Amino acid sequence: MNQDVRQRFDAAATTYRETALVQEQLADQLAGQLAQVVPHPVHRVLDAGSGTGLLTARLSCLFPEASLTALDLSLGMIEQGRQRLDPSIQWQHEDLLHHRPSQPYDLVAGSSSLHWIESPDTAATRLHELLAPQGWLGQVIMVAGTLGELHRARTRSLPGLPARRPMADEHAWRDALARQGLILRHEEIIVRTLFLPSASDVLRMLHRQGVTSGTLSRASRALTRGELKRLCETYEAECREDRGVPVTYRAWLVLAQR
Repeated sequence: MNQDVRQRFDAAATTYRETALVQEQLADQLAGQLAQVVPHPVHRVLDAGSGTGLLTARLSCLFPEASLTALDLSLGMIEQGRQRLDPSIQWQHEDLLHHRPSQPYDLVAGSSSLHWIESPDTAATRLHELLAPQGWLGQVIMVAGTLGELHRARTRSLPGLPARRPMADEHAWRDALARQGLILRHEEIIVRTLFLPSASDVLRMLHRQGVTSGTLSRASRALTRGELKRLCETYEAECREDRGVPVTYRAWLVLAQR
């Protein structure tokens, strides 16, 4: 993951939790599936891309007997989690792609984080390496269709300035896991839509979540104020409903086993 993503999440560390309503719902849904499927005891657990600890808190309750490591590339996010969660959690400031634990994990979980890795194959290879034999993978991954309204408005209003990388779909992630020999035990698509008062409020929320960085969000150059105004006008004109301006998240929840 690049320095731009790290810096943006550091800057958003104190405002992330108050705006991450959908991310919290997804963490809840993943925790519910893990509780039903993953057998006890689990000795070593990794929260891969823990952020401020939305999923970490749930993993700590689900597997109180386990050694729990919360890993994130943003030191600011880690500090927010460390301040409010169980002191026995091992917080580690590191990029997942560079993480080399002394022992593999019985469970590698994560919510709303893997999509920042530019290649599903790169992510799947790293996850496979981190898992113990028979170990479990439990992830919620944002996939194509997330922020679809915003991306369509951007294409219409700023056709020459697309994001540098499209978000991978669930088929790409499924194939990447299969190439590593991981066996799917459960999968589902989750769609959540929020309604905000204006397109400007949508952009402001995304900024406060730290997601306005990296190749998923940035074009070949930063947008000007005039271009942002045109984007918001198109978003409003084409997407507004009686309830407000929609912003949709589309996520793939998957449980797999090595």
